[in-house]
Amino acid sequence: MRELNQADLGYAAGLIDGEGWVGLTRRKRTWKEDQLRLFYFRPVIVIGMSRLECLNHIADVLGLQTQALERGGDVYRLRIYSGTLRWFLPQLIPHLKLKWRQAEILLEFLTRCRYQGKELTVEEFIERNRLADEIHRLNKKPGIGRWGQRGKVVA
Repeated sequence: MRELNQADLGYAAGLIDGEGWVGLTRRKRTWKEDQLRLFYFRPVIVIGMSRLECLNHIADVLGLQTQALERGGDVYRLRIYSGTLRWFLPQLIPHLKLKWRQAEILLEFLTRCRYQGKELTVEEFIERNRLADEIHRLNKKPGIGRWGQRGKVVA
């Protein structure tokens, strides 16, 4: 486990709060035809922006690589997965202002929902799905009202 300094944690938290996405992605299970559990969940934090220098700094601090994606211009994304999240989230959560609850749910998922090659029970799958649904709800952006005002939540 790496111990990060307060400046790097604050910088990472600012980027994640402003330009990041914290969630559980649903990945299709191609190796099993189980009608109840067609997918599995993968915890991830993604930071996307056009300034590669910012992401390179965080990637260096975390010991990761940045990936360039082309979509009408250069957009760079840094993806942080389970191996890093296990030690990074406990240090990061106190510094987050907007996405702290999503990060707490990810940490709960990583500590309670370990997958070690065994078949999940229906109860385990339902619990993982509940956590994913909670993060999805928290990640919804407020809709724009009839007069262009923000704040009305779209169901």
